[in-house]
Amino acid sequence: GAAYIRHVNVKPIVTETKIVEDKIIVEGVISCCAIYTAAAEEGGLLSFQEEVPFKSAIDMPGVKIDMIPYVFAGIQNVTYEKASQREIEIKANIECCAKIYKKYVMDIVSNIEEVEIPDEVKDMPSLIIYIVQPSDTLWKIAKKYYTAIEDIISLNDIEDADNIMPGMKLLIPKKNFMRG
Repeated sequence: GAAYIRHVNVKPIVTETKIVEDKIIVEGVISCCAIYTAAAEEGGLLSFQEEVPFKSAIDMPGVKIDMIPYVFAGIQNVTYEKASQREIEIKANIECCAKIYKKYVMDIVSNIEEVEIPDEVKDMPSLIIYIVQPSDTLWKIAKKYYTAIEDIISLNDIEDADNIMPGMKLLIPKKNFMRG
């Protein structure tokens, strides 16, 4: 039997979520692991692990069956005690939280117009070394050189896009507008 409980670890694992009108049904298992010192006749450290099923409902007014749930289950608190020589009683309060996502289908591009690329863009080199000026922002630089802020950030390993310093040297890539 268990003489002394050394450690208890409890972890909820969500195995299934289901949306019903205005509710999310959450099912899973609570993985329980206990380490204990055996009674004198057995001696040493022993452990046991068991999975206990759980089911919970989260009230969420307005949730619909076609929405996508993201459910998190965590342990609020755990208590345990030796119930008898051969039993440990573990009590755990589980907290289930959910976020709901809804898929939307929408037209983003409504009109495309083919235009001639300006000569100043065609004649630009494919890579420019630019020295940041006092009033510069990445947006101003990207606009001036017809490129994307994200490309400047990734090419120059910039960690804080809002903090570029005057005198900094930046590699500016030219966007490739040309076909084939």
